Amino acid sequence: MMEQTTLSHIINHLWPEDTTSDQHSVYAVLDGARDAQIEPMVRASQLPHDCLYYAPLSDDLRAAAPHIVELTADADFTRQLLQQGWGQSWGIFLIASLPTNLATVRHNCRKLNFVLGPSGQKMLFRYYDPRVLRTYLPTCTLDEVQTVFGPVKEIIMEGEKATLLHRFQHGEQGSKATLYNV
Repeated sequence: MMEQTTLSHIINHLWPEDTTSDQHSVYAVLDGARDAQIEPMVRASQLPHDCLYYAPLSDDLRAAAPHIVELTADADFTRQLLQQGWGQSWGIFLIASLPTNLATVRHNCRKLNFVLGPSGQKMLFRYYDPRVLRTYLPTCTLDEVQTVFGPVKEIIMEGEKATLLHRFQHGEQGSKATLYNV
């Protein structure tokens, strides 16, 4: 179980005290294939959410699909997600300035689901796996950074160890990475 101070530090990175939650929204992009409890947790969260695959889907595919959830700092789901999923590569956290909304962020995330392989074949891109994204982002060109971030200003994810937090910010020169202990 995650210590309360670690949980508080992560929440403070997602909703910094020097800003108000009225200025930005926080979204989690979660990989249903990482753990069978993710999709039922998302459905039960009572927070705005959607699947990142287009319908219609079988129940099994929907359960294993990536999902986006609009989080709030005080939601039970947010605490449950961090306590159970942080350090387990369940997903990433996106911070977008208002008036950006769930539909806009979802649209950009859906564009990232597939990439073209070396011989032009369509391949699944599991960018929502923090192990993938924290390796990929530092190698991106400015155009790639703009595509990945879209309307998002920051991407936060766990580090190689659960005691680390990576914060990637979208800037004019590409992405800027900062590593924190939590």
